[in-house]
Amino acid sequence: MIVSHIEITDLNKLKVIKLENVDVKQLKSKSVYAYSHDENKILDYRKWPLYSCIVAEIEVDGKYFILSEGEWRKVDESFYASVNEFISFELEERDIPAKFKYINIADCSRKQNREEEFNKFYVNESEKSLLFDKARLRIGQSAKDNEFCDILEMDPSGQVSIIHVKRYRGSSSINHLFFQARYYCEFFLSDETFLREIRGHIEASDHTEKQCFLEYIRDDVADVVGNEYEVKLWILYDSSLDKVPDKSSLPLMAKYELKLTYERLRKVNKFKSVSLSMVPVTQIKFTTKK
Repeated sequence: MIVSHIEITDLNKLKVIKLENVDVKQLKSKSVYAYSHDENKILDYRKWPLYSCIVAEIEVDGKYFILSEGEWRKVDESFYASVNEFISFELEERDIPAKFKYINIADCSRKQNREEEFNKFYVNESEKSLLFDKARLRIGQSAKDNEFCDILEMDPSGQVSIIHVKRYRGSSSINHLFFQARYYCEFFLSDETFLREIRGHIEASDHTEKQCFLEYIRDDVADVVGNEYEVKLWILYDSSLDKVPDKSSLPLMAKYELKLTYERLRKVNKFKSVSLSMVPVTQIKFTTKK
């Protein structure tokens, strides 16, 4: 079968790639192989059809279709409209202070761009911010492998924000950001163990303002109220992109995951606000000579 054209959103460069006269059989006959960094080689026994690795959203005659795991699915029109209405009219997109834009997030020792570089810079430059990125906390009887958030911040008025940060690396990465925020914020309001671990992390820090946070975050989960906290979702994007992304440019399923998160945190858990920020950062394109 020959398809006249497919338009695929390249999230690394944020542009539309047009594939003219695509032979679907040819795409299905080619494979994508796993690469092992430990063994420094391609694993020929771990492969997937190229076609099943393509994720695309297209519009044809006013109808919307998604290609996922090798199958095209038509998007219900009322569903599509409701998601985009939420993004356009209900979700607040906020700016952040200029001094936290265009931060270099390259970790040259690992040859990777990492959001933790942004988080560390932000906390070092913000007087009342606490780093939770990489914190390992327990929820209930689970293993000690939960983070709560990336940054906990108190502004000059005394308002505390729970900030989740993720790099713009495709739909799955963004979806994880939204799910993670929903998951941890809900347990923050309901799990005694998690609350105790959060307070313990604050107490163990050497932050000069830690007592302010401990006084704000009560030690009894019954007294922790969502309306006293703002939830902020920050997506870091490469400032060299051809097109500056905003909330409307997110993939459809990421918009839907964001809608679920917003409705749960605002309408059920009663958090004071849930907002999105698109933050430009400086990245390095690392290459390895073979």
